[in-house]
Amino acid sequence: MLKNSLCILITMTGIYSAAALFGCLHILKWRGLRMGLLGGLLLLAAVWAGHISLASLASLAPLYFLLLWTVPYMWCRGHARTKEEREMSRIKGEFLTGSAAAALFLLLSHSPWGGTGIVVVLESILLVWTMSAALAYIIYFFTYGNLFQAEDMLPVLLTNVKEIKSYLDGQIKKSLLFSAVAGFLVLVLAGVALVWVDRDAASNGWTAQSLIVTLISVAIMIKYAMNCFPLREIRLARKSIREMKKARTVHADNLAHRFKAELTGKPDGNIFLIIGESANRDHMKAFNPDYPYETTPWQSSVKSAPGFFFFTKAYACFTQTAQTISRMITGMNQYNHQSSEYLVSLIDVAKAAGYKTWWCTNQKDYDHLSGYIMQTADHVVEVPAPTGDDAQLLDVMDKIPEEGYHFVVLHIMGSHLRYGDRVPTGFPVIPGDNKRISEYDTSIAYTDDILRRMWEKAEKKLHASVIMYVSDHSEDMKYTHGTGHFTFDMTRIPLWIYLSPSYREKYKDRADALGRHEECVFTNDLIFDTLCGLMHVSSYANTDTLDLSDPAYGLSWEEALTMHGKIHVAEDVQ
Repeated sequence: MLKNSLCILITMTGIYSAAALFGCLHILKWRGLRMGLLGGLLLLAAVWAGHISLASLASLAPLYFLLLWTVPYMWCRGHARTKEEREMSRIKGEFLTGSAAAALFLLLSHSPWGGTGIVVVLESILLVWTMSAALAYIIYFFTYGNLFQAEDMLPVLLTNVKEIKSYLDGQIKKSLLFSAVAGFLVLVLAGVALVWVDRDAASNGWTAQSLIVTLISVAIMIKYAMNCFPLREIRLARKSIREMKKARTVHADNLAHRFKAELTGKPDGNIFLIIGESANRDHMKAFNPDYPYETTPWQSSVKSAPGFFFFTKAYACFTQTAQTISRMITGMNQYNHQSSEYLVSLIDVAKAAGYKTWWCTNQKDYDHLSGYIMQTADHVVEVPAPTGDDAQLLDVMDKIPEEGYHFVVLHIMGSHLRYGDRVPTGFPVIPGDNKRISEYDTSIAYTDDILRRMWEKAEKKLHASVIMYVSDHSEDMKYTHGTGHFTFDMTRIPLWIYLSPSYREKYKDRADALGRHEECVFTNDLIFDTLCGLMHVSSYANTDTLDLSDPAYGLSWEEALTMHGKIHVAEDVQ
């Protein structure tokens, strides 16, 4: 028993020494020590109940498993950005689940069924599963420099296999992926070998104590497994999806009993909202004159033209598409704390104002609030090959009748990963500082050409009175976009608004207000308020002081927020 206790003590000491080596010195405080104490006691109980000697190779497999399961999470926690994220109590789920699984390993391998194939296979599957989770977690950390968050799981659950593959090809370095997979295979094979090597050894029989400790181990695993990666992140992401689905269920009742629109003007031509993808205004010559490459020749040429208003201090309210667009097209923003039970969308407002509504998209229909709102439009048009050429949306625009009044959303693919896939063969390449930047800048230039053609068609053929272009979020050339490693490069977005001559003449106060506010800070969750103003619709869902086209607009640098209110825009050094 003394040898067994010493072996477990050495294992726990090794884990804690590794944690201290990784910089997690606070693990030596009571909140960190008690996890090891509980885990050690559970392993000791398994050894006692099963009359197990830890001298055999089969007994080493569970301890090996515990090390592999625990150390990667400790390493990532120890190198996290904030003190709060480095708190060891945050891996309580992983640690206790790993300890319980190791105890269960021990008992099963020395049970009457320990040498049977089914037990060995189950143990091997458990080992592969846990190592796969640890591998994914640590690859994400090496890629983004921070911990995997529940917000990062949401787009994983909402996207398709093709988009995931595109992301992996564009973001994860092949050398890192190859090294990680190779190391993973070596570690797993070593673990499986330990599991199988002693599978024919004689068992110690099964005691009442063994059954009790087994049940306790299973209970602990069930209790804490949902607090382990990736189940914890999946659970939280699904909670967010459920909340969005709840908003759908109350939407019809809200429109019937709460939403009352007051029209302060009449439709004056068609209104177009062009939603971009991953466009960084710092890479756009029209917004950043110091940029060395002309990536936006058309936008640069019209920047000073009558009717165009370019806003150089616009920011995204979040760094992922689904969460951002859900705020852009509804009355919910970072400043009004509006409940989803009072949900009102731009589609609702446009219908109330007398427009036929269109949602034309070159992106996947996300199973999120934005996807639901898209389906409420009078006409929903998805291009035949999503993620393909944005020029397909120009053909979609030909389906819009020239007569009547229309509110049209055009959701383009823009500069989505992989950047090179967004540009047709033969389009002039922007040199850039490296291949990645070159492909990104070329996609920006191609979007500029798409915007030119969309504007020409909307203004000359479809009698547009308002055309707005805004990106969902921006792009960091190292970390792309997401919550794993936030940078303001992910939030600096382009925004411009075009007003027709007749609109400017009829609503001069709106045009003058836009001109005065071109240098004001803005976040794209206020697109709803601004378009409500431009459509002359007033309701409880929009606020004059958050509307760029209203003289009362008053968002200040100190008030402006991003990441759904967690970060102040004023922290941006630019």
